[in-house]
Amino acid sequence: DAISVSPDAVNAKSIAAQLGSFISTYEFKRIGFVSPDGQVITTDGYVQDLSSRDFFKDGMQGLPGITNTLQDRLGTPEPINVFSIPVYDQSDSIIGVLFATYRNHHFEEILLVQYSCLVNQDGDLIATSSNAPASLQEADRMSDYLTQNARNDQPLQDLHTLLQSSSSNGGYFYGGSQKYYYYAAAMDNLRSDRQWFALTIVPDQVLSSRSAPILF
Repeated sequence: DAISVSPDAVNAKSIAAQLGSFISTYEFKRIGFVSPDGQVITTDGYVQDLSSRDFFKDGMQGLPGITNTLQDRLGTPEPINVFSIPVYDQSDSIIGVLFATYRNHHFEEILLVQYSCLVNQDGDLIATSSNAPASLQEADRMSDYLTQNARNDQPLQDLHTLLQSSSSNGGYFYGGSQKYYYYAAAMDNLRSDRQWFALTIVPDQVLSSRSAPILF
């Protein structure tokens, strides 16, 4: 969504200074403000022309966005993703684009902590990745694993309904003291009575911390 700023905070230095506290909170590399002529000033002191960047052009058209992976032009070159929103004054005129740079490896960390398993429509475990909890690797069925936690009554019902529907969808369950989110992708099979699903599972703590910049 777009944001608005007060008349006394419409210059780039003032906006960058006010947003410095968000760097550590959301693990950004930097935050910057690009004025309408394409000149940027960042929370770590860089001043440069970013008028050629698509996120700036889109922002000046009133479009917020998240970029694909880019190579950072400011400071140490490394893969980044940029979150951007247009900035409006009190008369609803766009006075620039606010952006936050996020190191791409933070997204890679999500992939490292997730684990996967294959299940059939009855919840039988066919295969489990080696980084999954031991209690899941040792189970024969998803129900064997989920019933180890009393909070999984509803999640178990939801998973059963999903698997019987032969459609792709997501949900959650509890493992120990941790909450997990999963996405069950229905795989193409030749026989409807042998439907398999690939479950991708991510701890809530990691997903929440890494998705915080998207919600910023």
